Amino acid sequence: MTKSFDDALSASAFRIEGARDLYMEIMEPATNHVWMTVAPILREAVEAFQPEAPFVKMGAGRAAMDRAAFLHSPHSDAPRLMSHGGLDFIHVAIPGEVTPPDGQDGPMRARVDKAHVLGFEAGRRLSYLDGPDGQYIEVIGTDENDGTRIFPDGFELKATTLEVPLTIELPTPTDALFWVELQADGAYLERSFQGPVRLNV
Repeated sequence: MTKSFDDALSASAFRIEGARDLYMEIMEPATNHVWMTVAPILREAVEAFQPEAPFVKMGAGRAAMDRAAFLHSPHSDAPRLMSHGGLDFIHVAIPGEVTPPDGQDGPMRARVDKAHVLGFEAGRRLSYLDGPDGQYIEVIGTDENDGTRIFPDGFELKATTLEVPLTIELPTPTDALFWVELQADGAYLERSFQGPVRLNV
């Protein structure tokens, strides 16, 4: 039986505020440690935000899930939190080497060290990629342009309408495919599918 979202969380897990909202990430370049806002943020606030050294602004992306939490921060037993520039952040990820897309319109790819739990509500449409080693769940963005996206060989875009709530604990590390729009103030994450997991839908 699939665990409920609450049952999948440890006592120390950190729940992210909001659902299907915009969140901003900053990074420490020397360590590749990525920190994310714990609450939704407006696009105007992302554009105006200027982190102080040693952090740089990575950009922002819109969450695809209805609920989210982090069991712990990378290389830590518990979530790590900080305030920076008037905003609250949680240390969410350490990405490995990024593989560029095979073609102009394909996704970048990276192995990401994180402990991420996703919750999707009953009745919603869930998009995912059926890959050679399992399914990759939508984590960032909407399906608005999925019909014209270029996916890696061996991956097929699928969708289902959930009859019951779905809880997904991504693997550690997570294999992340992501499409990025580069802008003057950072990168806007258009879309990301992450996994692999085993779906029973």
